[in-house]
Amino acid sequence: MTRPNRKHEEELLGKSSAFGKKGQDAENERLLRGAIEQSPEHPDFRMRLADVLFETSPRESVDLIHRAVELSREDPWMLLRAASLLFYHQEFEPSLEYTKRAVKIGESVIGRSGTEVPDYMNDLLHLMGRHLSRLGQDDAAEDALRTAFEVDPQASEHGRVLADFYASRERPVEALEVIEKALRVRGEDQSLLRTRERIIAHFPESAP
Repeated sequence: MTRPNRKHEEELLGKSSAFGKKGQDAENERLLRGAIEQSPEHPDFRMRLADVLFETSPRESVDLIHRAVELSREDPWMLLRAASLLFYHQEFEPSLEYTKRAVKIGESVIGRSGTEVPDYMNDLLHLMGRHLSRLGQDDAAEDALRTAFEVDPQASEHGRVLADFYASRERPVEALEVIEKALRVRGEDQSLLRTRERIIAHFPESAP
């Protein structure tokens, strides 16, 4: 089968993104399955389909993630995406493995450049913090989650996860401080506002 040219593949990815923004999962699934038939060696089509199938077909989603990683030839961005999606699938061991592999690649880039830190490293730090929290390594988890948030407070997930980390450790004042700092950067972010409401409801004495 003749593989489509790169321009056509980019057009398909653009259509997929448009379907995703509109919540048109059925149309996106059809498009991505067709794209995989045409370009079976293209990892991004598989990773996007894995995301679309996250709830409706979790086993196929996980299989697609692993195949995308195999095809990506140790691309750190693909490893990060795979590790993140597997974390939400609660496939913790492979998620941690891919996280570590991506971190190792990032560290080698830093070692070669001397100063340049790849953009994906902060998201990897955040994800590693979540793994450390899950494993009960609270001090290391806090350091990782807080550093990731301070480096990029624009990422609302970083603020929400750090706030939840503090709240789950009975530290609501610190949790709300994180949310307020994130809101100053993100504005009226609904996910952050919901997190604040939930924390206040659980710890009413901490309400400002």
